[in-house]
Amino acid sequence: MPYEILTPKEMAQADSLAMKRGPFDGYGLMCNAGAAIAALILERFPGAARVDVLCGPGNNGGDGYVVARLLARAGIDVSVWAEGTPRAGGDAARAASDCPIVPQPLAEFSPVPGSVIVDALYGAGLSKPLSSMAARAARLVAGQGVSVVAVDLPPGFREKAASRWGTPSRPRSP
Repeated sequence: MPYEILTPKEMAQADSLAMKRGPFDGYGLMCNAGAAIAALILERFPGAARVDVLCGPGNNGGDGYVVARLLARAGIDVSVWAEGTPRAGGDAARAASDCPIVPQPLAEFSPVPGSVIVDALYGAGLSKPLSSMAARAARLVAGQGVSVVAVDLPPGFREKAASRWGTPSRPRSP
């Protein structure tokens, strides 16, 4: 069965329709996404000694804050590494304020062998190159060979998809 990845515009429309139809608002959708990701991590990495959650300033980062909160509640050793502060009054800011883990600067992140990394830095709508801090974190993670769970598309996916499937906006599985 072929898979289809929604464009950022299509995903925004899907989110908008879901919120309009209910029963969840944007924060409710964020909490559901975070709960699904946390459950996946607990299921697939039951022996993980540590989880590092890398959060950006947008809604993808908000998902990461939810993941961190839920994993900490489950007794997992969790650290949050943030690039930027969520926009005041937005869903991501609410998720960050609900998270009991004080974020550390992404510039200080260094992966620990055996840890699980949650990439919640940027969503599929990223239309610019990674910041120097995010690119550094990506290189460090790749160099350690640790397990990574991407909340959305991992950095560089669009470029790889374009070379493999011919278009960065509508990649399909082989």
